[in-house]
Amino acid sequence: MNNQQYLIGKLAEECSEIIKECMKIQQFGMDSEYLGYTNKERLVAELKDLEIMKILLQDAGIIPEIVVSDNDITGRKTKMEFYHDLSQELGMIDK
Repeated sequence: MNNQQYLIGKLAEECSEIIKECMKIQQFGMDSEYLGYTNKERLVAELKDLEIMKILLQDAGIIPEIVVSDNDITGRKTKMEFYHDLSQELGMIDK
């Protein structure tokens, strides 16, 4: 295994840990506490780990610096609102 493979594997690991925390929040709520930490605190910690992985991948030259523009944010918000509204229309999210 080379360094790139290692870092990509660690990135996948961090993503899976974020998924795990999201599922715990969905099941038990943001403020549910386990072993002295809330689910919100655990999610924030995993998001920090993901940010660190992004920096490590950039430092290793595996990915370029990621710059998020205002247009990127606006576009993503619009897309998320579309799918939120669609899910609401389909009865999957309470109105």
